[in-house]
Amino acid sequence: MGGQKLVFGYRRVSETASLVAAAALAALLLSGCSPYEYSNEVSALSTGVDQLSSAVTTGYANLTADQAAQLQLAMVDKKLPVTIAKSCFTVKATIDSPPCMLFTLPNHRPITDADQPQLNVVALTQAKVMPKLQPLSAYAHALAAITNAADVTAFDAASKRLSGSIGNLAKAADPAAPGASAIAPAVTNLVLWLVGEKLNQDRFDALHDGVIAADPYVQVIAIDIGDLLGTIARAREGILTVEAGELASGLGPRLTTAAYTDRLNQGTAVIAKLNGIRQANAADPATALAAAHTKLVAAVKDPSKDYSALLSAVGDFATQAKAVHDALTAPAR
Repeated sequence: MGGQKLVFGYRRVSETASLVAAAALAALLLSGCSPYEYSNEVSALSTGVDQLSSAVTTGYANLTADQAAQLQLAMVDKKLPVTIAKSCFTVKATIDSPPCMLFTLPNHRPITDADQPQLNVVALTQAKVMPKLQPLSAYAHALAAITNAADVTAFDAASKRLSGSIGNLAKAADPAAPGASAIAPAVTNLVLWLVGEKLNQDRFDALHDGVIAADPYVQVIAIDIGDLLGTIARAREGILTVEAGELASGLGPRLTTAAYTDRLNQGTAVIAKLNGIRQANAADPATALAAAHTKLVAAVKDPSKDYSALLSAVGDFATQAKAVHDALTAPAR
């Protein structure tokens, strides 16, 4: 046992230190602050991150769908001649490639490349944000795997997963926080001690070291995601506002009752979606994520304290993440 090394933080653990750790674990258990108690909070954090990720990816898809619906409405109202975009034939579909869709023909002249449909400028940012979302989601899942590890084998796999995810978080955050990745080698070489002897303490140590190491990167990425969610929401609000106006302007006595009712229902659905996005405060969950992670760091640094602040912060994040997820993922019609 003597000579074991914890690479993270460069701590060496002797037999005496092991006894101290065992005593600390007993104190934790007696004080009612067992590492097991963090599993619910970490699970809620992980679920919230998943909802944020889904809000971003589906928000992008719905932004493109909003744009297509607005164009289709103009085609129907004006009965314009249309054709299919050349990207349908020539471009392999990627998240930032020109969309394959119908578009209106120009009047009295040949089609040029400038006439071809393009992605909304906000949608073009998807390729840049996904490399940040994916490591954040992987990190949250790794934390959950640590707290839920039921045996040494599961814990060993989870600790390696956590180490790798923190390294990837560092790389993802680096452009916004120069120098952050310099710490990554110590993090990605994480070797946890007491494996197989005190699983409960091992899990707490992994959670402790992991969240403290990851926190600077989580803070940076949370800011980026918050900015992005706000941008997606504003872009969709703009398109939906125009579409609602076009639907309303087309209502009148010249329509049959059935056509009037159908168009009115479409306009009402678009307004409902617009209000849902406006009321969701799309950037707030990212701010709440940063705050919840800060409270988690504080809790693992001093488990003897009451962690009601952690419960509150995680609860706020989970509530806000669900609200924005629901607003951005629901289709306009």
